[in-house]
Amino acid sequence: MDDLKETAKSQLKRLAHLQGFPKHTEAIADYISALCVAKIPDRVKAVVDAFVTDTETTQCPTAAMIRRVAYDKTEADTERQRDCLFCGGAGFTTNWYLVTYIGKSFTMKKSEKLTSNYEEAMAFARKIAAQPLGNDNQDVISAAKECVCRKAA
Repeated sequence: MDDLKETAKSQLKRLAHLQGFPKHTEAIADYISALCVAKIPDRVKAVVDAFVTDTETTQCPTAAMIRRVAYDKTEADTERQRDCLFCGGAGFTTNWYLVTYIGKSFTMKKSEKLTSNYEEAMAFARKIAAQPLGNDNQDVISAAKECVCRKAA
């Protein structure tokens, strides 16, 4: 959260040249709060870009205008995430791994990514349980991974 506030403060300075930029501490705090609605530093920059890249704009936007743009950009990213083909909007994907342990211990020898498909992973888990290979213990485990759509947001 501190990183977000620091980004909001630094991005707010980009609006300082516009007419009507707030001078009072309380108003500046309201602007910072409005920018934090964007939730991530890259989106805060995009919100400010929406105002400073418009060559027609000479008047500083109000905190309410900043909030509206931040909400709109957040909603657009959320909508894009919902349409994601990889995670279906969850923001994370499940990956399945074959883990080989040294002997019968829980010391990991190696890990290999298998698939993202639950049925395939379970079929493989049943196969290795029925026919153990050598002296090493093996298991199929899952791990959640942040989806590319969330990283881009």
